Amino acid sequence: MIDLGVDINAGKFVEAVKTYKPHILAMSALLTSTAPEQKKVINLLTNEKLRDQVKVVVGGGAITKEFAAEIGAEGYAATAPEAVKEARKMLNI
Repeated sequence: MIDLGVDINAGKFVEAVKTYKPHILAMSALLTSTAPEQKKVINLLTNEKLRDQVKVVVGGGAITKEFAAEIGAEGYAATAPEAVKEARKMLNI
């Protein structure tokens, strides 16, 4: 796991995907004002031809399962422990 920190823009996420080549990218948004950045990340991954290389899990207090589906995330989790379960399910482990 690589923690990029807080208040990370879409470009930094894409840079990290290029550098570390993760199987899963997990993002959390605690404020509704930051939730749209998750959609920006997914769009940028698509534009950079990286979308088929990484699965995206989103969650946090500002995120709903419906929002996750709307922005094209493969997974959703309301809490960090649930995100671990979701990631394990996505990786079949």
